[in-house]
Amino acid sequence: MPSDTLLTIETYDGSGEVTHPDITFENDTFFLAITPYPKYNDKFENPSLYISTNGINFTPFTHNLIVPCPVYDHNNDPDVLKTDSSVAIIYLETMRPDSQNVILLETHDYKEWQKTTLIHYNLQIHEPFILSPSLVCYKDSFRVFYVKLQETPCIDYLSSSSLKTWDTNKPVELALPFTDGYRPWHVDVTKYGDHFLLLCCADKDENDHQNN
Repeated sequence: MPSDTLLTIETYDGSGEVTHPDITFENDTFFLAITPYPKYNDKFENPSLYISTNGINFTPFTHNLIVPCPVYDHNNDPDVLKTDSSVAIIYLETMRPDSQNVILLETHDYKEWQKTTLIHYNLQIHEPFILSPSLVCYKDSFRVFYVKLQETPCIDYLSSSSLKTWDTNKPVELALPFTDGYRPWHVDVTKYGDHFLLLCCADKDENDHQNN
């Protein structure tokens, strides 16, 4: 049975309290995207990136804080992807009750980050409110999986031949056997050989998370 090791993460706010980890492994290096979450304060929930050669000792990849909190509400749910030419992080810029943006942070020189808005959802006209985007390379294209909150929450994905252009009019819903009142909350998807592996956190909370 594997032993448990408690990781020590040096967060930019000094708390060492974190949430929503996402990790990938490329070229003998672990890349860990995570956000500080001191005492459940989402104002500090801004994407940060760390690297490790052994999966235990992590150091900041570049200077954290990578991106500040938006002018109101908060950032959340980072996901990291290593491509041939860059390190990319996508995350949510959540600004309720007005809008939600899927943001791409990308670095090619491992020094400066470029920020691009990939998808804009207008919450004022009841466009989707989403959680936990997970970005995956698939052949010569990309897919982003996410939880869509609605009366019956579901997991959808979008496909794109370009990392920066997504057609939100063509989501594909995954038919997953949630039973006993469980519903998807956060997901992570990775590609393993010819298969996609999906890890899902589910809950029975009947509250409307969008308004919490």
